[in-house]
Amino acid sequence: MNDFGINSLAIIALLSFIIPFISSKFFKGIVPSVALEIAAGLILGRSGLNIISTDAQSLKFLSMLGLIYLMFLSGFETEFKESSIPGKRFFHSTIFLSLLIFFLTLSLSYLFSIFLVKTFHFSTSAVYLALIFSTTSVAIVFPTLKARYDLKKSYRQTLMTCALVADLSTLFLITIFSLLKGNRYDIFDFLMIFILLIATLTINKIIKLLSENRWISRAMHSIKHKSDFQIAVRGSFAVLFVFLYLADKFGIEFIMVSFLAGIIISKTLDAESDILKMKLDAIGYGFFIPFFFIYQGAISVIPSNIQKGIILILTIIIGSFFIKVIAALPLKINFSLKDTMSGGVLLSGRLSLIIAASAIGLKLGIIDQEFNSAIIILAIVSSIVAPSLFNMMKKQISSAASSKIIIVGGGRVGSRVAEMFVEKQKDVLVIEKNRQACQKLAAKNIAINCGDGSDIKLLDKIKPKKSDKVLLLTDDDMTNIKIAAIFEERYGIFQLFARDNEPKNRRLFRDNGIIPLVYTEQLLKVVEKAVESPTVFEFLNESEKLIMQKTIANLYRKTIEEVSKYSIEVILVKRGRKWIYPKNDFCLNRDDIIIFITDKINEKIIQKIDF
Repeated sequence: MNDFGINSLAIIALLSFIIPFISSKFFKGIVPSVALEIAAGLILGRSGLNIISTDAQSLKFLSMLGLIYLMFLSGFETEFKESSIPGKRFFHSTIFLSLLIFFLTLSLSYLFSIFLVKTFHFSTSAVYLALIFSTTSVAIVFPTLKARYDLKKSYRQTLMTCALVADLSTLFLITIFSLLKGNRYDIFDFLMIFILLIATLTINKIIKLLSENRWISRAMHSIKHKSDFQIAVRGSFAVLFVFLYLADKFGIEFIMVSFLAGIIISKTLDAESDILKMKLDAIGYGFFIPFFFIYQGAISVIPSNIQKGIILILTIIIGSFFIKVIAALPLKINFSLKDTMSGGVLLSGRLSLIIAASAIGLKLGIIDQEFNSAIIILAIVSSIVAPSLFNMMKKQISSAASSKIIIVGGGRVGSRVAEMFVEKQKDVLVIEKNRQACQKLAAKNIAINCGDGSDIKLLDKIKPKKSDKVLLLTDDDMTNIKIAAIFEERYGIFQLFARDNEPKNRRLFRDNGIIPLVYTEQLLKVVEKAVESPTVFEFLNESEKLIMQKTIANLYRKTIEEVSKYSIEVILVKRGRKWIYPKNDFCLNRDDIIIFITDKINEKIIQKIDF
């Protein structure tokens, strides 16, 4: 069993569980889990105590799978907006900035490489050195940004795209360089990547067309909500591993096809991608991805002759950071100088790709062993320093006691949410324009500002802070989006949450950096399960709440607002075969089935009501 690496596997699993607590408790999130995982692997691996055995094939496989899965999630979360590429704002678009930054990085890297070759005489090709220094690590950038929801979404997306463009471009160019250096001019090798890109778009179209087929749609609907099937997760892994098979068959890099597979799944299952994302994240960040980082630290070897090349090592480390920070200056077009410098620092993080590129260079005889050792040290240092320094420069917005929860919309949903947070002793402020609703909230000792949530004078009066959280709970999506824009642009608040009234508007929420709070479709799925299996109701109930259903016989022609006087909150109405998410003025019909929430103390009273 030890040959399988079970001891090392247990150590890595334990570390992946403990490290997030250390990052949060002792480093306050400034040093991210990624950096600590690499450092832990370094201490317990080959360069340290050598407790983690890195020779077992099972560990190598799981580490590789962790990187593949990380790239898969990167593709899944990357948003390429077609509308952002053409048009007047092309020079402000994410893709243009990413390409420009990569071009500047490559140019500066080439100049730096010429200096290194002339000074230290360890390489025969300044061009290949430029490719090595142009790499970034999506594996570092992606997890670091994923943990920073306090940052503006467009900023996170831009840095993510910059890292992807850098990694994929250098990977492609290194492949071409290697083919030319090895006198392999097979045109098929050059065209295969482009063929794969076309295949990705084609497969995406085919899957969408199949999903629109009535027979297939019915078959999918009958199984997709069954918890023991998890058909969306199975389908995601099927697509991923089919792409990996093709990559292995045609000699394409795994990380590239993994990224493309993630894009396919994201685009195909767009309507339910948030639900699927949570499941895939749990699988990846629960085990595979931390395993990759810890193992990378464990296999890293600090050269024994480090003193000999200390000047070379320091020159490479300082120069590589300087290149990325200077090349990132185009970010100033869309962001502040602080954001620009911080972004350059984060993009300086390098890991597996730069080590792989250096190994290829050593194999081709382009660089010597001394430089290869220096690159390994650069990867170790930058993978720890870059994300940590980024978090220090972009300090996470504190959720201190002085921060408050601002709720816009004090109606049926907003008032219940406000009560919940007040019970938990949170600082809550509600903005509601209906006078009657304001009086009800005031009677419950909830801080209330009566007025329009889009009124600048009113908002200036309450003085929102960047650390505040804003919950937009009106029953109109366009109003929520409008008010969210004011909070973001005027007060710099990026922790924006909104009630999702119409699933068709979900894309607008995402595009405007708003996190949807209520998915009508998700609610329907939960209730559908509950109706099919009544025991689920008991599982869903909280300690002080009940979810109940009643059939309307006597209360027909009553509105939801009128029914609410019985101390119930109606969340769904089933009329015939149709599920409806009702508003306050929704009128009930005979034989409607209502699903509602109430306090457990009211259960006996409600049982006596003749609905």
